[in-house]
Amino acid sequence: MPPKKAKKTKKQIEEEKKKLEEEKRIQEELDRKRAEEDEKKRSIEEEKRRIEEEKRRQEEEKRLDEEKEQFYQRDGIMMENRVTAQKGKKKDLDEKYLLCDPLPDPENERDLTTFITMWAEQRDKTISECIERCQISEEVIRTMQNIYGNAMANYNYNKVEWCHTYMNEMRRMIFQKYDQVSSHILDYIEEHTRYTKEELLEQQQKNTNNTNKRGDQGQKSEFLLKAQTKDIKFGIYGSVSGKNQTHKYTDIGTLQLKVPRQHANQQIIIRAVWTSFDYVTGRNYYPDIVVGGVADFRLFQYPEGPRQAMKWTMRNVFSVNDRLRNIPYPDPTTQIQSDPIAITYNLPDYVFTTENDDVKVGVWDEKEETWQTELIDDLQYDRTARKLEFTTRKLAQMAYLQSRCTDYPYKKWKLRCIENQKAILDIETKRLTLTFEIGPEYLMLIEKTDPEFRELVDRKFEPGYLLMELSKCGVHLMPVDDDAKLGGIHLKDRQAEERAILDVATSIRALAIRSSKWNKSLDPENIVLKIRDNLEFDREFYEDHEPDWKYCMWWPNKCAFVNVSDAQDHCDASLKAGHETHGILNIVIHGHFHEEVLERSHQYGYIDFIDTVRKTLRLTRIIAFT
Repeated sequence: MPPKKAKKTKKQIEEEKKKLEEEKRIQEELDRKRAEEDEKKRSIEEEKRRIEEEKRRQEEEKRLDEEKEQFYQRDGIMMENRVTAQKGKKKDLDEKYLLCDPLPDPENERDLTTFITMWAEQRDKTISECIERCQISEEVIRTMQNIYGNAMANYNYNKVEWCHTYMNEMRRMIFQKYDQVSSHILDYIEEHTRYTKEELLEQQQKNTNNTNKRGDQGQKSEFLLKAQTKDIKFGIYGSVSGKNQTHKYTDIGTLQLKVPRQHANQQIIIRAVWTSFDYVTGRNYYPDIVVGGVADFRLFQYPEGPRQAMKWTMRNVFSVNDRLRNIPYPDPTTQIQSDPIAITYNLPDYVFTTENDDVKVGVWDEKEETWQTELIDDLQYDRTARKLEFTTRKLAQMAYLQSRCTDYPYKKWKLRCIENQKAILDIETKRLTLTFEIGPEYLMLIEKTDPEFRELVDRKFEPGYLLMELSKCGVHLMPVDDDAKLGGIHLKDRQAEERAILDVATSIRALAIRSSKWNKSLDPENIVLKIRDNLEFDREFYEDHEPDWKYCMWWPNKCAFVNVSDAQDHCDASLKAGHETHGILNIVIHGHFHEEVLERSHQYGYIDFIDTVRKTLRLTRIIAFT
């Protein structure tokens, strides 16, 4: 066995302990000196970087300040070109008079007020008269969409408010006319509940074999009056006899309502109105939009008929409000739960839907000023027949609802010119791809074969008008700021977005521009797009590779080329080597593109085309919502 180690003495242990402590002290001293040296170096480097950054910032501020003159000069030239272009469009006689258009000029306030005043004084005696005149009013509102769309695209909020005022006034008048004609019909109810001589003769022939027929043979058991135009459907149903109507559906065009059980054995009036426009929601922000119009069912008390005395007919004369005695459903005066009412409602043939759409129907709550979907049950939608079937526990305005963000944030888009003043814009949304042609003062939907768009495709419209009509079709492409949160993205800085829009609109005759997959990942104050020259107006590039594209990033006050690339798996937003920031894109591309690209980017004479591109980008907001 090896000899055992001698046990350390107390002195040896203390010496070893002192030695370790000394070594630790020496090491700590070395670490401290090294840390001080590193901190000193870091401080020197930071100070050096700070000085360099401060120098760069001052140089940038000076450069951007000097370039402001070019920015304002561009705006001034474009403003002068707009005035010149507007003067060139003036004619001796207004287009309205040349076309002999009987509708009021929507840009002439005197025309509008005269039209509304004269319309208010007219008294309609039939449903057909009523809705024909209401349709004329809606045509006036439709022509105002051009003014409204341009006001939104130009951020002219005073004009937007002006449009809203007159549109709301005419819509209010429409429903006033509905009530007036409904009241008139109920005042003269006997004209609709008695058979004409021809109808009576036909009824007598049908009842020849029915010997048990009793009661007044000239009295109808029910009546139905209805009429429709492009934007309005109106119907009044009356249960005259009060016989059991438990399983009876009132069929007013594409609107069907099952008579409520509580009123199935009563004389009752049911009115149904459908409008293609949303007059309910108002201007507050809602996460859903109305698609396919608004249906409104109302129950009214059956009126007391006139009395006959000798050759005289005596009838009570009531005001509209007193004559139309509404029966609320459910009854607010009772605690008894009302039965759900079955309703069938056909969506118009212009409403675009897909198999994956979230089908929602809402009932308007006037008190809370919101759409309530929890009052709708047993909802079924036959997409082929476009038929909505559901039950509701409340009678009020009802509508098919769609999320505002059904089609955006957009997946990607690309914009390029195919002629000197003709651009093609492809937008890939969440559900479909849309292709637009942009020209001077028009935006046109092209290459779309879906039947829902047949009234819009290959027709030139103002950008605002076309986008509002697409919204009615269920393809909403007009985001607002609040939609960013709803769509799950960060809202881009409005100044950066606007700077990018102006640069794109003025340069599109020379450049092809596309969205970048990294745009949503960047800070809210940054926007990045990919660009390349397109001097030959190619719609598609025969050679289309990632190195062919350069990436430009915008800040609220500048732009520059950066190292971003869609081919990378990470986002490098640093400035590209040898590049610096500038106030406008025209300066950034100088020296990095063909001279003709720079020349075209400075040609602001094509102002109508430039402004149409600008309006389209402002309204669709594809730069901020992709």
